[in-house]
Amino acid sequence: TQSRSSAASDVYKRQGIRFLTLMSNLFFLISVGVIAATAQFIRDNLISKNFQLQEELKVTAQEKALEAKVNKDLADIDALTGIPNRRFITESLQETLIEIERSKTQLTLLFLDLNGFKKINDVYGHDAGDKILEITAKRLIQTIRQGDHLARLGGDEFLIGMKTENETASEFINDISEKLKSNISAPITFNGNLLRVGVSIGNASFPVDGNTIEDLIRVADQNMYLDKKKSKAARSPVLPKLSEKINLTNNVTKLYPNQSKFLTCLLYTSPSPRDRQKS
Repeated sequence: TQSRSSAASDVYKRQGIRFLTLMSNLFFLISVGVIAATAQFIRDNLISKNFQLQEELKVTAQEKALEAKVNKDLADIDALTGIPNRRFITESLQETLIEIERSKTQLTLLFLDLNGFKKINDVYGHDAGDKILEITAKRLIQTIRQGDHLARLGGDEFLIGMKTENETASEFINDISEKLKSNISAPITFNGNLLRVGVSIGNASFPVDGNTIEDLIRVADQNMYLDKKKSKAARSPVLPKLSEKINLTNNVTKLYPNQSKFLTCLLYTSPSPRDRQKS
């Protein structure tokens, strides 16, 4: 009986050991599966977050690049007229200068300064002055060729840069200058008033007048002032003497009683030719 009991006990022990071993192996397999699943979940989650982060960084980089481009454009464009400013055209002309050195063409700059702009600004206000500048910029765009450079330097000054053939450069510059003067001087309507400005133009060409863009701008500016002096001399009126002014005053008072004060003031404050020469 004892031997049977001992044998049965050994069987139970072996079965118990097998059961425990089986449960241990099963627990191990379940643990491994859980750990693997958890690791896969964490891995997938990290990959997803990493991908999302990369996309966010990509979008942020694109936004910053776009912002930088917008800021650069704003830094290169004149806010009022929408055309390039001095900084942009100087850089562009520098690149063109390098191209010119390798070809048989020449680079010519036209320096433009409006005549009568300050008077319009003073009499009709800054809105009128802004209108003049905006329309002038549009007329310049319409006049020059595609591929030519254009910028507002500041105030009422503009700069044009263009490639010209060596043989026909002089004739072309004269023609384009006359066309610019004609187009810019056309009347501009502002609040029911017809406003008109003129323009003085000076030019300079590489390499005759300078080897750098700044040198060419300086020479073109100087030539512009020579053109302005010629324009003033050509349109300078011969003003009446004092005795003639008195007679004119009497006639003005009779013909324009409502405007006589203004016209009389204009007559007496106009300088004589001699005073002009002194100034």
